[in-house]
Amino acid sequence: MDAIDATTGIPPAVTEETEPFWAAAAEGRLVVERCASCGAETFPPRGICHHCRGRDLAITEITGPGEVYSYTVDHQRWLPDLPVPYAMVLVEFPDHPGVRVGGRLRGCAPEDAAIGMPVEIGFQPGPGGFHIPSFVYTGGAPANAPVDDGPGGDSGTTGTWQAPPEPTTVAATGTPEAAATVPGSAGRTPIRPAGDTLRRTPGAGLGTELFEHKVVISGVGQSAIGRQVDRSGFQLTLDAIIAAVADAGLTLDDIDGLAMYPGGGVANLPGYSNGSLYEIQDALRLRTTWRQGLVEGMSLPFYGPAQAVATGAARHVVIWRTVKEGSAARNAGGRPAYGSTKPVAEGPNAWLLPIGMLSPVCQIAPYATRYMHEYGVTREQLAWLPVTQRAHAALNPDAVYRSPLTVEDYLAARVISSPICLFDCDVPADGATAIVVSAAETARDLRAPVRIEAMAGVVDGRPSWEQWEDMGRVGHGTAAELWARTDLRPADVDVAELYDGFTIEAVWWLEAMGFCGVGEAGSFVEGGKRIALDGELPLNTWGGQLSGGRLHAGFGHTAEAVRQLRGEAGERQVRDARVAAVTNVGGIEAGAALLTTW
Repeated sequence: MDAIDATTGIPPAVTEETEPFWAAAAEGRLVVERCASCGAETFPPRGICHHCRGRDLAITEITGPGEVYSYTVDHQRWLPDLPVPYAMVLVEFPDHPGVRVGGRLRGCAPEDAAIGMPVEIGFQPGPGGFHIPSFVYTGGAPANAPVDDGPGGDSGTTGTWQAPPEPTTVAATGTPEAAATVPGSAGRTPIRPAGDTLRRTPGAGLGTELFEHKVVISGVGQSAIGRQVDRSGFQLTLDAIIAAVADAGLTLDDIDGLAMYPGGGVANLPGYSNGSLYEIQDALRLRTTWRQGLVEGMSLPFYGPAQAVATGAARHVVIWRTVKEGSAARNAGGRPAYGSTKPVAEGPNAWLLPIGMLSPVCQIAPYATRYMHEYGVTREQLAWLPVTQRAHAALNPDAVYRSPLTVEDYLAARVISSPICLFDCDVPADGATAIVVSAAETARDLRAPVRIEAMAGVVDGRPSWEQWEDMGRVGHGTAAELWARTDLRPADVDVAELYDGFTIEAVWWLEAMGFCGVGEAGSFVEGGKRIALDGELPLNTWGGQLSGGRLHAGFGHTAEAVRQLRGEAGERQVRDARVAAVTNVGGIEAGAALLTTW
């Protein structure tokens, strides 16, 4: 497989910053950068101190014991000859605060991995001739389980590991700490009765200087959506754009701004991007005054376009997202490994792909592991998210999966990367979604505009999947900023379209947005009644990405929110929906918005 060693993963790119680490790894040593001025240690290496921003750095070796912060056991064969299962751990070091390193786990069976497990530093042969971190459980290998340490490895000493005490489930009323930081998290009041008035008139109270108040969402459109759609991504894109512009009551000649995610031709995964700004503009013969093609920093699909419209750079911007991941998965004989089309691992994946975290599911699974450990939330509770969303999808003629799903089906499904099973993952699909954002002053000429009450996109932690400081809490900074921009509160929200690339992401947003307290999402969704269409907080009413299909980056969620606020959602319509919450991803790409009726 050329430069890819199928037995381990994808080799790392070697740069000026990373070369000392990989050279030391070949000698069985784990090294980080240490600032000569303040003594702070930095990993991954950046060539600058994260604490004082000094540039006088030295390489220092870590020799002390480590402790597993979180882990996942992978059961999916991402590469043809990749043996499974195998455990991947995120290890922290008591003597080196702030340093966290990902690697394989040896010295015990994969299923015996646990948070708090003590490990020693080791390495094993990896892809492309590199040696990757491979931490060794210090309790010794179980009987009949020989360990191949590799250069620099150590099978550890014998001993007995005592598991940490079982976590205690957070009380349903929320913790004092949660109540102090998350609006509405303690004792959240029921949704207001039908016919009641909003607590405020959207756009009033805080004044009209917020840029989002100068903008409306004027149109949404989608192409055919399915597991595999027999059309090119380019044609699906055109279908969605034309539909969205017509939905707004505009013509293509009115469009003077274009935006898409990601930029044209970017293929982090096969089927990830179709068509470029230039190709679409040429096909439609548009005259534009503003364009944006994003690869990184996508907090919300309409965030950048809204800023452009608010500042007068354009009056009507169309933004789209097209996926052909369903067809790509079929052609690859299964969902391909992340980055498998590239010879080396670069950027955010440089420390993940070499150790075998070959898919987004592997990279996000440690978050679910850590969250469930901290708060005692169970899979039986979390099952109600995909189960309830499948019921909603049954009422959506465009949903990929519409057949009933039970808790028993969920618990019996195959595990992909523990604790994430098949039904915790969104569904690769083919389809395009387009959204038109327009100047609020044009509202009288639009068919059915929707107001943007508030939005925010805050990254308040390290923008790295494996380095995020608190994997039990994600999105809280974005939510706090959002609520600071409005007088509305969580109890005012009639419908929530929360990003659900994986179940754990919807959990993040339920808590971050204050719909329940920190650690309470399991009890909040259990039974499905509170998140049903007639419940306290109707959630992902179109089926979400778990059943409706992975339309990605909040596009499907935004389209559904607009339809709900207009009363155009058909059988799944939520009664008197006037405020909708929309979120996108979390952590390194966190975005949230409140949309209201005009």
